[in-house]
Amino acid sequence: MIRISCWGALRAIVLMAALLWHGQAVAWNRTGHWITAVVAHDALRQNDPAAFAAAVALLRQHPSAEDWLSWKTEFPQLDDSLILFMMASVFADDARRGKFESLDRPDWHYINYAIEPGKTTADIASSRALTGRLPDALTDNLALLRDGARPEAERALALSWVLHLVGDLHQPLHTTGLVNADFPTGDRGGNDVFVRDPQRAEFAVRLHALWDDAVGGPTRDMPRVVALAREWAASRAGALSPSSAADWLAESYRASVELGYRNGTLRYALLADVLPPPPEQSATAGAPSAQPGAPMTGPQPLRGTFAPPLPEGYVQAMRSFSEARVVQAGRRMAELLRQVSAGR
Repeated sequence: MIRISCWGALRAIVLMAALLWHGQAVAWNRTGHWITAVVAHDALRQNDPAAFAAAVALLRQHPSAEDWLSWKTEFPQLDDSLILFMMASVFADDARRGKFESLDRPDWHYINYAIEPGKTTADIASSRALTGRLPDALTDNLALLRDGARPEAERALALSWVLHLVGDLHQPLHTTGLVNADFPTGDRGGNDVFVRDPQRAEFAVRLHALWDDAVGGPTRDMPRVVALAREWAASRAGALSPSSAADWLAESYRASVELGYRNGTLRYALLADVLPPPPEQSATAGAPSAQPGAPMTGPQPLRGTFAPPLPEGYVQAMRSFSEARVVQAGRRMAELLRQVSAGR
């Protein structure tokens, strides 16, 4: 009885933690944001050296700049400017814990527009916003960045948010929430739906996390990410068409509807479906019982066999789109910083 009771308690804790988790997971992982930052860094340096120098000088005034530049010890071959851009792009995620936790703004990372039953178009104009402040947060931080009367440390903090939020806005599942009988108020950008992990079929994975990792898993290997970013940017050369944050939002929404949720046809499991069951207990009179103080086996990884497999070609399409998307975000970020530097 003790074993069953403890297992049930542990299982309930896992369930409650998942439900009370931040309203949205991080967009892309560190690799994705770093790739976007490298592309932005290189494009800005090449196309507008003055704007580039101003951005680097401002990032040196960031409250976390000293910590960021400590990475130079590990990767001395990287320019200070590159490290500053890369680390600034993930500061908004790193601030979720540690000494800068007071600067965490969970609802700035996303805005969920509803994907509702019967929706036949991926046009965001026909949808409604559920939760999140991503576009407003980007607008507010751009305004602060442009305000030369504000202290440089504040403007540097705003710049790090801009570097991050532009990346977030290009992650499709940071712009949508599936609304149906299972999720009357939305699925939190795919955080509450589970599919079978294509890499480790025995485990289930959140749809949101699958997209976050679409361009590679988390890493500390800065030089590898720099090389990858430059390779992808070189293979995707082309003119950058004029666009606005509203356009980027609309693009991400469309991609989420069409690629992420397959126009409402994507099959998924709920958390309760993929949680491991409690250990089987013998009902026979002579069955041994758990002894007080015996080691407990904690909840196991979420079970992939109880989550539906992703459609054929899903992962390939997701990765292809995401690789192009992080490069696109970097180029747009560079152009945005050029406009800020020019007073526009």
